[in-house]
Amino acid sequence: MRNLLKIVFSLIFIVFLLGVVFIYQKNVSLTPNLLEAKVLSNFYQYDKFPHGKELILDYFSQYSSSHQKENKAILGGIVSHHLPLAFPLIANFYQNLQGTNPEVVFVLGPDHFHKSSFPVATTELPFNTPFGFLEVDKNVVENLKKENIVKIDNQVFKGEHSILSQTFFIKYLFPEAKIVPLVLQPNLDLKDAKIIADGLKPYKEKAIFIASVDFSHYLSSADAQILDENTKNKLENFYFENLNIKECDSPVSLQVLFLLARDGGYNIKILETKNSADFSQLRDNVTGYISAIFEK
Repeated sequence: MRNLLKIVFSLIFIVFLLGVVFIYQKNVSLTPNLLEAKVLSNFYQYDKFPHGKELILDYFSQYSSSHQKENKAILGGIVSHHLPLAFPLIANFYQNLQGTNPEVVFVLGPDHFHKSSFPVATTELPFNTPFGFLEVDKNVVENLKKENIVKIDNQVFKGEHSILSQTFFIKYLFPEAKIVPLVLQPNLDLKDAKIIADGLKPYKEKAIFIASVDFSHYLSSADAQILDENTKNKLENFYFENLNIKECDSPVSLQVLFLLARDGGYNIKILETKNSADFSQLRDNVTGYISAIFEK
């Protein structure tokens, strides 16, 4: 009798566990699979930027799309991904993109945490921003997959602030646009950049391209200014082919953008050259920022 009771209780417990698993899986299946727009508050500490919506609305309420100068054609540009610290610099960059009307925004950035198993990773998951869902252009992604330029790796994007930080501005300024996020491994070279740029060329007429990169790292503010000024001079003169990891955190992202610009006859316009000491009291181990747009 005692053994029979043990068997009965065991069966009841198993049924209970199966029920819990079923309910959990059902709830998970009802939860949308998406990526949260986040920023890097401190190293490896992510935040949803709760005041980001108000900051963006306050900043851009000062401008209108008529602020766009001379109706020049804009290919895209270079900007930092250090939100919330470098918000003024990043917002100023996007203010210079007002007046453009892209169907798709390509964002190229470094694989900061070496998560990607592929040279160029992308995702098809939407990004949840304070301004609504920013959808990925799945048709473009599918075309790039067929050309063996990208592979899907959703895990890379769950903490990659080079992409996530840009989604706030993209969804606000270009509410109808879609995004194609590209995370590039640090070991890629100019040959890889040419392959990627060739794959992106067909979309130039309907897109803007953003290299989400930072420049000098782990230097004093004074040393960073010297290195970043030298890098700025290189960029202004289109000496981009031999950029190295000391100068920026994703040389290949810049190379792709410069190849597209050179092919299309675009000029570079440097907007700002700063470093993190300009936005905080910390003068050591700073990060350099150079923002620029390509126009003609």
